[in-house]
Amino acid sequence: MGLGTYISDIVEGFTSVWDAMVVGLQGYDRQFPNQQFRNLSIPIMAVGPASELYVVYSANQPTSDPDDENGLQADIMMVTSPLMGIAGTWNTVTPIKVNQDNTRADQFQPYVVVNPDGQVDVAYFDRRHDPDNFYVDTYLSRSTNVTQGFTDIRLSHDMSSPEFNAPVSGSGLFFGDYQGLVSDACFTYPFFQDAHLANDEFIDPGPERDPDFDDGYPSSPFQEAFSWRVPNTSEFGGSGVNCETMPAQPLRVSGGGEVPGRNGTGVASFGLNVRADPNGAAGTMNVNDHGTGQHIKLVGIDSVNVTGNHATITGTCRIDNGPAQTCQINVEDNAGVDMFQVQIGGGASYSGGGTLTRGNVQIH
Repeated sequence: MGLGTYISDIVEGFTSVWDAMVVGLQGYDRQFPNQQFRNLSIPIMAVGPASELYVVYSANQPTSDPDDENGLQADIMMVTSPLMGIAGTWNTVTPIKVNQDNTRADQFQPYVVVNPDGQVDVAYFDRRHDPDNFYVDTYLSRSTNVTQGFTDIRLSHDMSSPEFNAPVSGSGLFFGDYQGLVSDACFTYPFFQDAHLANDEFIDPGPERDPDFDDGYPSSPFQEAFSWRVPNTSEFGGSGVNCETMPAQPLRVSGGGEVPGRNGTGVASFGLNVRADPNGAAGTMNVNDHGTGQHIKLVGIDSVNVTGNHATITGTCRIDNGPAQTCQINVEDNAGVDMFQVQIGGGASYSGGGTLTRGNVQIH
């Protein structure tokens, strides 16, 4: 069976002229081999502060492990677009693997969120700690640059049975589907359910409860809901922000949309997310000029200056795969229509932008 996930551009309630198939799924079963709970791929999407898009999903991958029932194991995969999902900007041909294990274990039912700093968090069920590939944990994978990979964090201390005393639906036993995930500049909060409180007392033999973690918690023969508060510190694979010390709020310049292209002709799409604090500045900017076909990317930031509703960002940019050149970005966050402009090489290599025809920018 083949399934596709499509992205369409919606403007003022109308579908515009483009859409793009970004995920193609082949042979993904509703149930894992020899198991009874339903399991759908359930692609889900998040939007980052620079108008970049992330779609995560579970997909079968071949495995050579002779103990595997059908020669397939499920991984969490991701496709992205740095520019609002415009057709042609997706990495559909080379999706990114989120979970970093190299086992035959199944990972499934992901959820994705992006925090204000652009940190990407993906939570999912994971079987890497069970050699029989049945019992599940909950994992969180995190990245500040998805092209450079993810860091995996095990959230649950005890494995759980996905089938014990599970609700019954017309498509099989019911497990998952309703996980949640939220994240701010300081913490990430995954919400999920499992049956680990049934371990020892109600499931024996089976996985054991960790006496150093939840000793004294009551037993339960049901799936229960849980949440974790995960700091966004580098220790936990996050962006490095330590809110326990109550840092000053950083300056952020972010947004996305469409503006006039090079020298005021045609159309260019852009996405911008820059953060500045006393320790320095970091961020991303992508511009896709539809008239010239040029792709402009911010590769370094020298300064961020804000006066009222106007921000000026200086640094270095690349046009396509060319050399890094000095560039200046000007942004206005107006009560009405906003403004975005970029000049490279003092305007000699590229000069484009102006009043936004779609989207918005924020200085906050």
